[in-house]
Amino acid sequence: NYPTPSDAIADLNAKGVSGPVIFDIRSGTYTMDSARRTINAITGSSAANRVTFRSVTGNPTDVRLTYTAAAAVANFVLRLNSASNVTIKNISIQNTATASYSRGLDIAGTSANDSIVNCNLSTTIPLVSTSNAYALVWASGVTGANNVFIDNDFTNGTYGVYLAGSSTTNVASGWVFENNKFVDQK
Repeated sequence: NYPTPSDAIADLNAKGVSGPVIFDIRSGTYTMDSARRTINAITGSSAANRVTFRSVTGNPTDVRLTYTAAAAVANFVLRLNSASNVTIKNISIQNTATASYSRGLDIAGTSANDSIVNCNLSTTIPLVSTSNAYALVWASGVTGANNVFIDNDFTNGTYGVYLAGSSTTNVASGWVFENNKFVDQK
C-alpha cells in the first residue's frame, strides 16, 4: 500500500516489477510530488507484466492527479519517460496552473505499448492561444509505438494531443485514438 501515487511511482522506478502490477488508487485528489511524477523505463515490464494505475471505483472523477506547472521543464502532471506497457485507467489528470504552463500528460523517449483509457485530461485555463505549452497530451520527439487512447475526455488547452516523432524518418507510429471526446481546445 502506498499513501500517494507519487510514492508508488518512486518505488516502481527504483524496484521495477517481476509480474503484472495493479495500483488501485483510492478516491481523492492527489497533488503530484514534483520529483516523483515521472514513470521511467520499468525493469521487468512486458506485455505479460503490465503496470496499471487505476481508480479503485472505476470512476475517473473519483481520482484526480493534479499539479501546478510553473516552468517549461516541469510542464506536466504525469510523464511517461520511455515507460512501456503502462495503463492509466479511470483517472482524472488536471494541470491546475493559472498561467503559462498547462500540459497534463507528457509522453517521451521510447514509451511504447502504453494505454490511456477512460481518463479525463484537463487544464483549468480556458484560453485562446496557439502555444503548445497548453497541450493536454504532449508527445514531441517520441519514438515509441503502439500507444492507445480510448474513451478519454480532453477539456480546455490549445491542443488535445500534440504528437510528433523525432524526425521525418523516425515517426511515432501505430498510435490509436478511439472514441475520445475533445472539448474547448482553442
